Amino acid sequence: MIEKETLFYGDIFSQTFSIGSFYNPTRLIMLHAIISAGKIQREYEKIEIANFIFESYCNNKDMAKHHPNIEIREIPFYGINAIFLDLDLALKDWTSDAHSNILTYDAKKIYLDLDDDGHIASYVKKILSILFVKIFKQKYIESKPIPKEILMDDKNLNCFGKSHFRDLVFADMQYCVLCDECNEKELFSVHILNSDKTIDINELSDPNNGLLMCKEHAQMFNNNLFTFDERGRVIKSTDKNLMNARISNRIYIKRKKYLEKLNNLYN
Repeated sequence: MIEKETLFYGDIFSQTFSIGSFYNPTRLIMLHAIISAGKIQREYEKIEIANFIFESYCNNKDMAKHHPNIEIREIPFYGINAIFLDLDLALKDWTSDAHSNILTYDAKKIYLDLDDDGHIASYVKKILSILFVKIFKQKYIESKPIPKEILMDDKNLNCFGKSHFRDLVFADMQYCVLCDECNEKELFSVHILNSDKTIDINELSDPNNGLLMCKEHAQMFNNNLFTFDERGRVIKSTDKNLMNARISNRIYIKRKKYLEKLNNLYN
């Protein structure tokens, strides 16, 4: 166990955080999320780590401004989807820099080949404190609940859906799938399965898990005022004018599996 601990501490100090004139804190925040409960676990859900990182950047703008990715520097605007992509890159960089295979990951989880031991977490927290002061000239600020006006995913009612994910969806459709609104400024992306309904990061970043809607219909969908059946037809709508409206067959074919999963959640 002592040998594994020593290797893990070496992994931490082996990490590099500078990219040109920017510093990237994501790997350090990820590590803080891993030991935030005061002990080491064998495995972690990636979506929980992503939530922690998202809240940290939203609440610590001075830290976010160091990031080389503009979507992270403006994370309240771009939403948690940008964090999922950044976390995968951070994990790839971590394992590339690490001297051991103690930290590994797959599509849904992060694994640590360490015993469940509080003193490891305590020691790692001391290392983190030193690194944050050294690199970012500030003591790390604990994560706290994000402000109500900053919501996850594409559910921010003021600017949701304006992101790299929205651009990918927009490339496939340039109009509201329910009312044919085509003014680009009035169109927003929504996830068919958002982070409340799936923890699969690949699904959350797949543009086929997205639909383009006008703001009114996007808000209604995000507020669960209607849903779709497995054929892409609107059901359970509070608006009678929407009942039985259907997305086009071309769009449906690509999104069939997500619409089927969504429909199964309500049955």
